[in-house]
Amino acid sequence: MIEAIREFTIESEIHRAAFSPDGRWLALATKSGTTELWEIPTATPGPILHGHSDDVWTVSFAPDGRTIATGGGDGTVRIWNSIDGRERALFRGHSRAVTAAAFIPDGRRLVTSGWDHRLIVWDVAAGSPLANHDGGATLEIGGFSADGIRLLIGSDRNQAELWHSDAGRVRVLTGKNSDSTMSTAVSRRAPLAFTAEKGVRVPPGQPANWFTRVGVWDASAWRELRDFEVGARPHRGVWHLAASGDGRFILLGHSDGIVKVVRSATGEVGFERSVCFEPEAMSLSADDTVLVSTVGRRVQLWKVQVPHWEAPRKPWWRFW
Repeated sequence: MIEAIREFTIESEIHRAAFSPDGRWLALATKSGTTELWEIPTATPGPILHGHSDDVWTVSFAPDGRTIATGGGDGTVRIWNSIDGRERALFRGHSRAVTAAAFIPDGRRLVTSGWDHRLIVWDVAAGSPLANHDGGATLEIGGFSADGIRLLIGSDRNQAELWHSDAGRVRVLTGKNSDSTMSTAVSRRAPLAFTAEKGVRVPPGQPANWFTRVGVWDASAWRELRDFEVGARPHRGVWHLAASGDGRFILLGHSDGIVKVVRSATGEVGFERSVCFEPEAMSLSADDTVLVSTVGRRVQLWKVQVPHWEAPRKPWWRFW
């Protein structure tokens, strides 16, 4: 089930939300050019990161929890100390807004992308680019393989792509009956990746229905293990996709504010809950117990408790 914990409002509209690795802090990237830190679950305000001259579009914590990266509409990437809110470094390499940023698991490298269609891999300590790829589209970083070498990317070409952090795009991930990929996610501890693809059906004499086909992928061999469809909804597609650390379940956030908790092994919907209409941002804490959703200036915190789904004697994905 999903139960409300707390709700609060900040002074600016929110573009992105991210939890610290220990789940204690929530970072909110805002339209005002600042990033606000809030202690969870008490919603106590912490440092405010000032520096960007335009919207902050993305925010990410490093694995150490003490380092934050932000990307802004001013085309800069900034590195911050999360304890005192001080700016540690400023990277210039994008010519337009930076809309996605994620630390590679070793914490020494950062991957960013933006409206200039570039995907840049940065050496965080040196502040210099290690690789600079032409993505040919706006890219959204879904996650990394365990070794940090391969990236799962969702693009506005409506496809999921596998990238090598040094060599660039490796291939397009094409699943069964693929239509248009909207979101991607990678489990942090299990070798599983997920893609959410939209489709439309128009029953005779009825309004069009959006449906979501979820692909489950082996994140080692990058082959599709299975796919399942999560119910049709009139005019409402899935905007957000998050995977639990063990890959046991995923969260699907619909544009009408319905969040579904879905069992990865079977496609069974455990439960669903209405959170907020057209959520701008959605994120799951590292321990898979707290969900944040935002719309406008409003922040909602939810406790996530999954159904008792019996686990097989060995990881289920090994049965394929």
